[in-house]
Formats: sequence, C-alpha cells, structure tokens
Amino acid sequence: MWTVGTVLSILCNARYTGYQVWNKQRTTEVLVDPCDVAVGVHQVRRGNPGSSWVWSRRPAHPAIVSLENFDRAQVAPVILGTSRAYVFRGLLRCGFCQRSMEGSWTNNRPNYRCRQGHHRNVFIREDKVAEHLGALLIRAVAASQNRSDLEMIDVPRALAGQVAMCRSMGLTFTYQPDIPALVTVVRGESIIIMM
Repeated sequence: MWTVGTVLSILCNARYTGYQVWNKQRTTEVLVDPCDVAVGVHQVRRGNPGSSWVWSRRPAHPAIVSLENFDRAQVAPVILGTSRAYVFRGLLRCGFCQRSMEGSWTNNRPNYRCRQGHHRNVFIREDKVAEHLGALLIRAVAASQNRSDLEMIDVPRALAGQVAMCRSMGLTFTYQPDIPALVTVVRGESIIIMM
C-alpha cells in the first residue's frame, strides 16, 4: 500500500529518477562523549549536499519520478499532509542513536524529537536551536576555512539565511541531550555549542 512516507521517500531518492547516483553520503567520526575525548569516536553516515553528488551520464534503469518532480520535491518547504514547516528538517540528529529527529508541534510551537525506543525520548525546542545557530555557524565557517578571526566571519542574521547556509555547507547537527549541546563536524573537527 502506498503511504505518504513511501511517496516522500521515493521523491527524495535520486535513484528513482532512473540515474545512478554516488557520493550521497560520507562517513565521519564523532566523539562518543564530547566532554571526554578519551572515550573515543564512532563512525556516522551523513548526507552530502546535492551539489557533490555524482550522477551517471544517462539513465541506468526506467524512471519512477521525473527529474523535474525530483528537483521540486527537494525544495518543497512543507512535508506532504501538514501545514506546519520545520526549518531544521533533516538537519538535526539524535545524540543517542544518530537518527534524524522528526518535527513535532507541541505547545503551539515547532520542536524536534526522537522516539526510537532505544533510549528515553529526546526532545528540543526549535527556538533553542535557532538561538545558538549563529554562533555554531561562525565556528563552522572558521573550521572550514581554517580561520581564527571569528569576529570577521559574516553569517546571515535571519534564521532562514542561516538555515540555507547550513544546507549549502552540508552541515548536520547532533543534539546531545545529556550535556546539553549541539555538535557538528567540519573537516574532522568537532564543533560543540553548549545550550
């Protein structure tokens, strides 16, 4: 049976366009405990930005979704079936299981949660992430460009611009609820913002 989730996964999977696609993900090492580096690291698969994907020159099999519909689905601002937009959709990961956190509308505001059953529920308000995003972006740009002049790094003031910058840089953030902190990795360096 076709569900909304099935259709959404097809629209987001580039191989359903009939083309072979490589380099969609990369493996990075993330500190198990950002406060204790001696604990070590574990490997996490993260999505690469669409600009770094490698497409076959011609279709490898019959397409289920046209390239036009695929491109439109990637920039759709709202998930099918809901009128609520979650600006950090696809950018937040759970610090316990590394799965993508889902949007949740609670107390008349957007939040993100992970309820995978391997741990207690993980929950964070969208406004708390937005509050720290600018500082995190400044440090991420500094790490990506090997710069130390943090006060000279320019990031957009508006949240929409900051989120767009995260997506263009291919950043994802792991929410560590036990600390609490947001963590991202740039060029092998863990960037941690305490919340």
